[in-house]
Amino acid sequence: MRSLTTLSLVAVLAMPPAIASDPPHPLVQHVDAELPSQVRDRLLQYIHQTTTIPIADLAIVDYRAADWSDSCLGLGEPTEICAAVITPGWSFVVTDGDHTWQYRANGNGTHLRQEAAYAHDANRSDPQREPFLSYLALHIESEYGVAPETLSLEAIELTTLDGCHVGFPSDTPCARLGVRTVLSAPNYVWVYYTDLEVNTFWLDAAASQIQPSTLAPTFIPPGELPVLANPIPETLFSVIIDRAGSRYQLSVYSDRSVAGYQWTRDDRWAAVDLGSIPYRDFFELRDLLTDERFLSFHGLSYGVSPDGNTTTDTLVGGPETWIAQYDPALVDQLHPKLQQLIVLWDSLGLERR
Repeated sequence: MRSLTTLSLVAVLAMPPAIASDPPHPLVQHVDAELPSQVRDRLLQYIHQTTTIPIADLAIVDYRAADWSDSCLGLGEPTEICAAVITPGWSFVVTDGDHTWQYRANGNGTHLRQEAAYAHDANRSDPQREPFLSYLALHIESEYGVAPETLSLEAIELTTLDGCHVGFPSDTPCARLGVRTVLSAPNYVWVYYTDLEVNTFWLDAAASQIQPSTLAPTFIPPGELPVLANPIPETLFSVIIDRAGSRYQLSVYSDRSVAGYQWTRDDRWAAVDLGSIPYRDFFELRDLLTDERFLSFHGLSYGVSPDGNTTTDTLVGGPETWIAQYDPALVDQLHPKLQQLIVLWDSLGLERR
């Protein structure tokens, strides 16, 4: 975790600043457009050549068809001559598991430019973060009376804003690229979403905790979200249990049936029928999971060591609708909503079957 005092917060302004040299984000066309293989290959090869990261380690986690404002894809330098013509192309989010980048391309991928870059590692220095972190620090000081020098940056990631997300205004554009940030201070945890230009922001009230304080989460890196052994639509809820190199999964389905899955030495799941749970327990679990606030916990990790040596429990709502991880030794420090779900799950006694 990194103190925000190292991020030049003395430059905080009364109005949200724009990221230097970053033009207004274009209107992304929200259509199901198939990405041509030649565009994909050119993008990955370009990133490999400019970063030396192996192509096998790169993944395109999101892409959209886009109309750029000029021939420079809206990212022209002050001294650069750009033709003022609408340029059809693409917007990409790419990751190597540790860092996430955004790129723009023209229609056939022959012209590529990098946009914003945000790391999952909160300790990594990145001057592009300073404007919106400064603005959030100003808001927190005004709203909660918490001094900027007491704030710590826990995690940050480039993400996709969703207008249907709980807590977002109903007119928030769906599938718009933005930033999710976790900040903490004694007795506080905030999860914020901002757009790329820092023109506006949203507090994710469901995942935040104002008082008493809970454990501040980080983000599960892209490509490392656990995958269920059998993610069928009838899945109600699952817990993946990682203990000293072994992995076990328990799942409850919409017909009340329960299945266990053991990860074997030959890298496959072995399934076991564990019967069913009583109607009363099933309805209590199902009713609790209908709370949309659990969607706010998707991708959050509480107290889990990045080296993979920490004992870890992973909660999975539905067929991977939302996923959250935690160290079971720290249950009493989790968000109260997660604690409520864990207590109910433990009362079912499924791990003892």
